[in-house]
Amino acid sequence: MHTAEFSAHCELDCGVETLFQFLTRPRNGPKYSPPDTKLKILDGPEQLQLGSRVKFRLRGFGQRLQLENEVVEFDEPTSFAEEQTSGPMTYWRHCRTLKQISESKTLLTDEVYFTPPKGLVGFVMTESRIRKQLERGFAHQHAVLHQLLEPA
Repeated sequence: MHTAEFSAHCELDCGVETLFQFLTRPRNGPKYSPPDTKLKILDGPEQLQLGSRVKFRLRGFGQRLQLENEVVEFDEPTSFAEEQTSGPMTYWRHCRTLKQISESKTLLTDEVYFTPPKGLVGFVMTESRIRKQLERGFAHQHAVLHQLLEPA
């Protein structure tokens, strides 16, 4: 089974603790997700921790998808990782690493490891299409994080 990798980086003018607290609150996800995904949190905790599960619905690849992720790594305030426990992907892991790079700047690194679905869904959700969605999604996400978390 081939696992594809994708990464995106973003430098933000905010502290690592502020960014970590924002990213580990599931209700904030819809604020920085591309509007056309129509992300909706269906169930999950107020604040993520190791073992937390988040159920959500979104639009992608012309379909309405319902997914569930579980937090499998959690090292406050520098990193956390989620893996898909229910959804279309054969394998999905999203790791976020936060590194303070100066007094007021934090580097956010998003790494996604995935194996596209098999069967008929795999003809629509190909590796190259998933990569394009990730590029577009993280570009939007990082732009919105700049607006929401950086001083005016």
